[in-house]
Amino acid sequence: MNLGLAIDRSGSMIGDPMDRAIQAAVHVVQQMKPGDRISVVDVLAPSQPVGDVRAIVDRLMSLTARGGTYLHGGWS
Repeated sequence: MNLGLAIDRSGSMIGDPMDRAIQAAVHVVQQMKPGDRISVVDVLAPSQPVGDVRAIVDRLMSLTARGGTYLHGGWS
């Protein structure tokens, strides 16, 4: 599997929405196999073998909501 995750970090995600998005992403990563590949948009984690689940989970747990929605950046 080669999975790319995109997590909305706009101001509308502050609080519970961001917490739930992170929990969902962590759950998905924890289900992946070491030979699977993962990337997290915003270069939180470039495409790589899942091998070190804890390092990826730590990066996910460090996410915070910020600023407005930058749609063009997400599309490109």
